[in-house]
This record gives sequence, structure tokens and C-alpha cells, in this order.
Amino acid sequence: MDKQKETNNTYADIVNELQRSFDFFIQYYKLDKEKFGNVMICLMNSGRKQAYGWHLKDGWKKDGDTRRTELNICANHLNRPVEDILETLIHEIAHLQNSINGISDCTSTQYHNKKFKTSAESLGLIVEKMGSKGWAKTSLGTEAKKAIIALKPNQDVYKFNRVGVNAVNPTSSKYIAVFISNTYEEKLDDACEKSGKNKKDTVEMLIDEYIA
Repeated sequence: MDKQKETNNTYADIVNELQRSFDFFIQYYKLDKEKFGNVMICLMNSGRKQAYGWHLKDGWKKDGDTRRTELNICANHLNRPVEDILETLIHEIAHLQNSINGISDCTSTQYHNKKFKTSAESLGLIVEKMGSKGWAKTSLGTEAKKAIIALKPNQDVYKFNRVGVNAVNPTSSKYIAVFISNTYEEKLDDACEKSGKNKKDTVEMLIDEYIA
């Protein structure tokens, strides 16, 4: 088998294994197969987002009005343990569950509210606060670990990983400046004291709460 054909087959194997895992989890957690059936499992780069995964409602369309939701596992982070990759998949299924039910659980700045926490915990994930991202930090709880064991993941397909996964654009800016009147300095200090956060995290938290 030539190298190009082997590469293509390996890529397809990863996507197929992710699809098998997704289908298994939908069945394992007794979710509505019909509602979760219109999903496109993808394997893409996250670009500057550096996200482990994401879902995008109506991200794909075909033949006029036929649309599918994109559920992506980031190719940049396939060098993680298989359990961590599958934890990301379950995390995105939690978002998808809310999206299907018309529940908003995350802002454009990735602040995860308590509705996400409820959905993620229903799938056996442990959910913790993550600074300005809200209830975004998830890890495998007992039930989620049982689901992965029952899945019997094909670990071999994930051994083919992208190189240069941590490349960062040196010209990109990590922060933006926010200007406020000096009359708000005391109020901002009080807000920081109450929240227990620094000024950057406090401002981001207040913006997220306003948008949510």
C-alpha cells in the first residue's frame, strides 16, 4: 500500500471510529436517535481557537434546505489519551443535547452556563468552574468512564496524529485593550474583591453575565 493511500485510510478510520463512538454514546445514554441523527462528525483544525472540539448548528447543508449540525473533534489534539478525546466528544454531545432542545448554554465568548453543567452531568461528566469560561471544565465521572469501557474504543486508529499541533501565529494578539472612565476604578476594585478575580477576569465575567 502506498503512503498516500495509507494516510487517507487512516484519516477515514479516525472519522469512522468517532462516528461509531458518537452512535454508541447516543444509544448508551438513551438519547433520541432521531433527533441526534442529523449530525456530521468532522475532524478539522481549530485554528487560533485551540479548542478540543465544538459543535455548529446547521453547519452543513445539501440539496436546498437539508442541513446538518457539525460536531468536530480537533485534529490538533489527537495526541491526547483516547479517554480524553472521548471525554471531549461527550462534552460536545452535552452541548448538542441542549441545542436540540432549544436551550442556550454557551455565549460567543465560550462562557458555559449552568444549563451546560446540567446537561454534561446527565452524561456522567464532572463539571467545574474554569475562570471566565464558566462551567467549562469537564472530566470523566464514573458513568462516563463506564460508557467508554462499554464502547471498547479502537485505540490504534488514534495513533496517527498531526505534527506541529502547537503552532501559534506570532503576530496574533492575545489581549485587547478596554478603556473605562477613571470614575469606575473604585467600582472595579470592589467588583474584583467580591469576585476574588483579577481585573481582566472580572471584566470578562461581567461581560459574559451581561450577554448570557
